[in-house]
Amino acid sequence: MKGFIPLLLIVFFVAYTDLLRAQAVQYGDSVEVSLLTCEPGDAVYARFGHSALRIRDAGGRDMSYNYGIFDFRTTNFYWKFLRGQTDYLLGVYPTEYFLAEYRERGSIVWEQVLNLTAPEKQKLIDLLNENYRPENRMYRYNFVFDNCATRPKVMVQDALDGRLSYESAYAADTYRQLINDYISNDAWLYLGINLVFGASADQTVGKGGASFLPELLRNDMQRASIVGGAGDSHPRPFVKSTQMAVGPFATVVETTPWWMHPLFISVVMFFAGLALTLQRHKNSRTSKLFDSVLYGLTALGGVIIFLLSFFSEHPLVDANWNLLWLNPLNLLPAILIWQRKARKFLLYYHSANVLMQLAAGVVMVLQVQQFPVAVFPLVLLLLLRTSRRIKRLFTQLLERSTNGWKWKK
Repeated sequence: MKGFIPLLLIVFFVAYTDLLRAQAVQYGDSVEVSLLTCEPGDAVYARFGHSALRIRDAGGRDMSYNYGIFDFRTTNFYWKFLRGQTDYLLGVYPTEYFLAEYRERGSIVWEQVLNLTAPEKQKLIDLLNENYRPENRMYRYNFVFDNCATRPKVMVQDALDGRLSYESAYAADTYRQLINDYISNDAWLYLGINLVFGASADQTVGKGGASFLPELLRNDMQRASIVGGAGDSHPRPFVKSTQMAVGPFATVVETTPWWMHPLFISVVMFFAGLALTLQRHKNSRTSKLFDSVLYGLTALGGVIIFLLSFFSEHPLVDANWNLLWLNPLNLLPAILIWQRKARKFLLYYHSANVLMQLAAGVVMVLQVQQFPVAVFPLVLLLLLRTSRRIKRLFTQLLERSTNGWKWKK
């Protein structure tokens, strides 16, 4: 969720790291435990919000436990990020610096004081101190199943004398639906994420599955109770009180202008391709250039999706049916369209490719996987231009004989 730590925060984090290596964090008897939920920001890295645990006592010690820290200076960081092999770590530092970041950003931070018993609080502190040891603090980040929101929840659950019980309001929603709620105002981000998500993103999250999104975790925890504890004859509300720790701020939602929207651009591309298909000079250089760019762009998108689907650890990107029309091999016709000697190969290739494009249409109709609306004109455009290429190559390379069709000499 949270991939950026301001320089000031880093300085204090490093300083407190050296201090806390020597001894575990200790608190007084008046300790309070809170779940901090930071509302989403405008930047891509802040789009889904953030969570942290806050522990403070009457003696003035007030620390935040933040599972959202990583070091972009790590060797081959961007390659590891692409492959889903980014390691995050637990940072512990004064809450005033944690809150200052969101105050400067203009993001509201909510605080839910948890209704834990003294033994539960102490067990949680012990678990966090153990997790903060240098050999334990780093973990393999997973956007859905192991992130800055799921980690605090798991730590608190492990500390309970009993179990956490709640009916999630999001159990029937899919991962794609929940994520789309946070990106729908940014049409290009929406398109990109929905292209790289595969069919697994259309599975329902089930009970507790929405906890990877901080705001949804906050909402579910507000309704949760602790049951089965040794001293509890009735369910105990999980949250004792809720207040705004930072804010309020005015919210301004910016949307993509219609003339820059991918749906508008894809419709324009479709009609441009239709015009080229209907023109008289069907073998014009413009027509070849259009198809070369079209196949090249779909190949580029296909390469990205192929790598994410088969060679990354990112969640929700496997079984991606977008590869039926975003074919990485489309790089071949993008180049060979200019080679006269490659016409026979291209006839075979386009014949197979058009079947894949038709299959993509079937997948869309049957809703095997959800597709962004903006891709529909592009799939139709590919079908149109590929069919036109097949027809032209067929007439150029084949002729009718008494025994049927044969290759021209």
